[in-house]
Amino acid sequence: SASQAASAMFRMFYGNGHCAGPFSPSEHQAIQQLFESRQHLVTESSATDVKSEAGYNACTAFLASIEGAAQAMNVEIAPRTYRSTFSANYRALFPDGERHYRVDVLEASVDQQFDIWVNGEKFELSAEAIACAQALQRGWLDIVEVLDRWSASGDARPSRGEFIAKLAMFDVALAAF
Repeated sequence: SASQAASAMFRMFYGNGHCAGPFSPSEHQAIQQLFESRQHLVTESSATDVKSEAGYNACTAFLASIEGAAQAMNVEIAPRTYRSTFSANYRALFPDGERHYRVDVLEASVDQQFDIWVNGEKFELSAEAIACAQALQRGWLDIVEVLDRWSASGDARPSRGEFIAKLAMFDVALAAF
């Protein structure tokens, strides 16, 4: 399940000391970029707007910044090999094992519809997929929350390890969905 994979990744990072220490200059820059792109997200009734053009574009930039921060911090990419069994239309959206964060995937997790359309093909979500959508939303909110504390000082400011854990869990959740 997605939660088991997230827990395993969390233990993997904390178990080997990968998270210890201060931010490198490139990591700090990537987190600062992520923080700045967070400030541009469009919200409506405390939810991220991805339906308007401005909201969609801001979310696209934010997802790219999440991806950039994960790369800068060497967050391991969650496995995506299962995608090789998907239809050609779906594989065209995700051609390899890289992250490829997409607004439409995030939007599908927000809407929690029982069926979604990808390139004209209908997919019905299972109970497991709905649970994965909820995990993705938790991961999204966790990243937003940790970024909201980025400008704080002292103990309130998130650690390098906390960022790595949140980015890893988001990636696991998104890959599972």
